[in-house]
Amino acid sequence: AEEDRARELLASLSGGQLERAVIDAEAPNDVVLVPGVEFDALGEARGIAAAELSVAQRARLRALVELCVRNLRGEFAEA
Repeated sequence: AEEDRARELLASLSGGQLERAVIDAEAPNDVVLVPGVEFDALGEARGIAAAELSVAQRARLRALVELCVRNLRGEFAEA
């Protein structure tokens, strides 16, 4: 379900938005941030900001995030 929502969001992006949103041709093989790794170890922020999306695109993004959060363990989803 998450992949379907993500594909819907990507399909709604314009060419320029899509270029900025896709930061690598392949997804990482594992979790990028783990305990003990500083956030800035990832380098400069990349991607597209939610503020740069249209109202409809932000709604798709929110639906995707909410779906992912609902799939977390209860104590994390409620936070």
